[in-house]
Amino acid sequence: MANTLGLDIGSNSIGWAIVDKKSKEIIGTGVRIFQEGVNRRVQGGKENSKNAERREARLMRRQYFRKHLRKERLINLLKKMEMYPKSKTDIIKFFKIDPYDVRTKGLTKKLEPFEIGRALYHMIERRGFKSNRKTQGSDEGKIFDGMESVVGITTTQKSIQDGGFKTLGEYLHSIKMDNDKERRRGRYTLRSMYQFEFDTILEKQKTYHKNMLNEKKIEQLRDAIFFQRKLKSQKSKIGNCTFEPKKQRAPKSSFIFQEFRILEDLTKIRITVGERHDSPLTDEERKLMFEELNVRGKMNYKIFKKLLKLPEETYINLQESKVLYGNSTAYQLIKVFGKKRWLEMSDDEKENSWHTLHFSDDQEWLEEYASKIWNLDSDGIKNLRKVSFEKDYGRLSRKAMNKIIPFMEKGLRYDEAAKEAGYHHSVVERYSELAPRLPEPEKIRNPIVQQALYESRRVVNAIIDEYGKPDEFVIEIAREMKIPKKLREKMFFENKQRQEKAEMIREKLKRQLKFDNPSREDVQKYLLWEECGKICPYTGKKISFTNLYSGEFEIEHIIPYSRSLNDSMANKTLCHKSENQSKHNKTPFEAYSANEKLYKKILERVTNYMPRKARLFKQDELDDDFISRQLNDTRYISKEVSKYVKSICDKVRVISGGTTSRLRGLWGLHSILSKEHNEKNRDDHRHHAVDALVIALTTQGYAQKMSSYHKYDVTPNMEKFPEPWKNFRTDAEKSINSILISHRKLERAEPRGQLHEETFYGKIVDSHDEEKKEVFVVKKPLGVITPNEIKNIIDPAVKKTVYYRLEEHGVDTSKDKLLKPKEAFVKPLYMPRGKDGRKTQIKSVRIKVASSNMIQLYDGVNKFVRPGSNHHIVIFEKKDGTRIGEVVSLYDAAQRYLKREPVIRKTHNDGLKFIMSLSINDLVLLDVDEKTIDWNDTPSQESFGTQLYRVQKINATRAKNITLRHHTVSILVADLGIKPGLVNKTPNSLNGIKVKISPLGRLSPSHD
Repeated sequence: MANTLGLDIGSNSIGWAIVDKKSKEIIGTGVRIFQEGVNRRVQGGKENSKNAERREARLMRRQYFRKHLRKERLINLLKKMEMYPKSKTDIIKFFKIDPYDVRTKGLTKKLEPFEIGRALYHMIERRGFKSNRKTQGSDEGKIFDGMESVVGITTTQKSIQDGGFKTLGEYLHSIKMDNDKERRRGRYTLRSMYQFEFDTILEKQKTYHKNMLNEKKIEQLRDAIFFQRKLKSQKSKIGNCTFEPKKQRAPKSSFIFQEFRILEDLTKIRITVGERHDSPLTDEERKLMFEELNVRGKMNYKIFKKLLKLPEETYINLQESKVLYGNSTAYQLIKVFGKKRWLEMSDDEKENSWHTLHFSDDQEWLEEYASKIWNLDSDGIKNLRKVSFEKDYGRLSRKAMNKIIPFMEKGLRYDEAAKEAGYHHSVVERYSELAPRLPEPEKIRNPIVQQALYESRRVVNAIIDEYGKPDEFVIEIAREMKIPKKLREKMFFENKQRQEKAEMIREKLKRQLKFDNPSREDVQKYLLWEECGKICPYTGKKISFTNLYSGEFEIEHIIPYSRSLNDSMANKTLCHKSENQSKHNKTPFEAYSANEKLYKKILERVTNYMPRKARLFKQDELDDDFISRQLNDTRYISKEVSKYVKSICDKVRVISGGTTSRLRGLWGLHSILSKEHNEKNRDDHRHHAVDALVIALTTQGYAQKMSSYHKYDVTPNMEKFPEPWKNFRTDAEKSINSILISHRKLERAEPRGQLHEETFYGKIVDSHDEEKKEVFVVKKPLGVITPNEIKNIIDPAVKKTVYYRLEEHGVDTSKDKLLKPKEAFVKPLYMPRGKDGRKTQIKSVRIKVASSNMIQLYDGVNKFVRPGSNHHIVIFEKKDGTRIGEVVSLYDAAQRYLKREPVIRKTHNDGLKFIMSLSINDLVLLDVDEKTIDWNDTPSQESFGTQLYRVQKINATRAKNITLRHHTVSILVADLGIKPGLVNKTPNSLNGIKVKISPLGRLSPSHD
């Protein structure tokens, strides 16, 4: 027997088929569906790494907690210094002190102790932005600038300077509270502004309060307000070496990596001129170029030929890449220390200088250290500020490179040198002995690929257990087939043009903006600037060359990266900083289509300047980009799985998706699942198994022949690509129709997930209601409320004012649905002036919300939340045969787990009979009597295929509806020609058996 296993691996599915080509038999087929290694929401297709979401929430909790600790520490200090009141009455008076007033007054006049305390407490609430040294060049001053809703750093600094104000506080005090044009809040500031103001105020006040404000106490206050812990080391997240798994990869900026890269490039070079034909560099040439490149950032091939005294017509195989990269680390440090001193320094001194700069994150400390220890003059310090090392890490460790470099110095290529050093560059050669089963996969930082590897292991090992180890693995990789020569030449020419233009842009940035080392992002920004006609597509604002790099405009993903994972230039444009923040994680359609006038202007600008991207601005769904993203994930997954499978089988082939697509149509396999003979039915999960069957039967000869047909644009036919054997189509249909889809369900004792919604609600007595009922309310900014929420504003006076504004903007408030209310609140809205003549702005409103299942998070605290998703439903049966269901939320399930109670309670207070519990992805055989099933005879699609359903949704309403989806259906709706599709059952109408399914699709009783 010579079994071949075909695998069609996607980001959330595995189709498999095992065939015996000699006996011409389909041994088995199946499909495994699992959840991707990312969080996905159906609406809009937004997706985020599960770890990333948890990390972001944890980060926010830590930030709130640390800010609270800082405040508590400062309050305790102020109390000791008698600058903070102790009684509740005095605390209320304390916070009524105008902080801007005392921050201004304190610059020139004596402040009372409580006034000093109020100024300092105000500073700790908003203490400004402080950057890390490694991001300082791009963060401070440049970012957050030139916004509409948020004022940038540079704008604020200029206003302080132009107005002749001493400090930030004095400038903000000059802005009146009811000023519609300029606001105190809503602006980015630097930590240094507050530190300067702190020093200025306390320097003046200590002349009036010598005992209260001595140097020691001032230092304690400074530390309490401005202390910032260092960034946590990310060393543990560095990947491991390809050849030395216990060693971490070396930084790209390290000298050993820089030298390794130079040698790797030099050993690749082949020269053709005169009698030399495709010959490598001589030892002397290689040594000369290594020494030269080791003190240069890069070198073009014109200089390369000149140094080696080669004729201009010399052809070098790598010269299409335009430049050879040198030692960029040494090149930058030479500017700091000077070339003469650099060449005289020992290797240890050079290594120490790199190590200091690489790990230092405090610019002030670094400059002081460089001045004292390295004796740098002002020019050296100035160049030190410009140093920007390469980020990221190489693929090898220092240990591996140290072992390989000596052989590369002799002229061996990287793969040859690695083999001489005792490493095997080929994955196959690294496995000295094939394993009987797939081992635990290596950890990969891509969560989608990691999940696919784990599921591949489950499926392949289950196949080995049932059928034995296959003799051959064939895996489909979504890679383009061969393209005609003319198209290849066109692509090469276009790539060459792009490289030349990028180099021109870098030179322009160096010359005109004095950029030391323009990044890839800087070049992209320039290209996008030209593409969009030097106008922001969203706001229509003109973009000057200077403003382009001021931080006012930034590169923006048209379809948000978190939802498409598309980081290509085709998905990028420029956007005003404030508009990008407003657009947030929405597509242009989602963000602007409600405002027809604005959206029309955006589309006109896009159509005029970048028509190729108009489709993305108009796109109302993400299907196309979702498929593109999945295709990229599938390419990566296929590569990783093929390497992984080689640990158990030395015969692994990877084929192109284009080949299997053509063969699937030629062999008539589309019609197995689709009425349309020439179309693939992606609405049925079993199409993955059809693909896997074709993959298993696609020989290398078929792939090469199909590729050549495509190359010369010749249509293949059945004569050239006949069916694998007689009656193959019939055998395939029988095998595919016997499949029960294996849906993976996470079996965890501990309930996991979002326990409740993030919004906090308050519970109040509605004083405006005659019955004085208790209601839940939520506070929302005026600009984001919906028409229905406007009707539920709890304060009648505020609601009346809001309705007046709507009517002023021509909105008919008598209609049930208000149209476009957001436009009416672009300008500030104020309540009618009261008796005191004060003008009160309405920024946010309290809205009444209806809810019967709110959860109070803490006793005695007026904070309520809505529960998250439902965890399970338990079905009980009464004595008269009727059934009831109890829905348990994820929050309640988690509470039970924490109390060490059974998460699923199988007993009822009234003594009702337990029938089953159901949670999402559980499988149920509907309308089946378990007594009629012989579990020893494996149930299949033929016997139970129409009755196997998967739980999709559990509703906690009074009816306790359970939505089930047929196991083969891969879509969310039931009206696309797929039957049985979706069904809704209540606990009383649900007649069925809960079952489990193996990775290969074998059913067994659940024994719930």
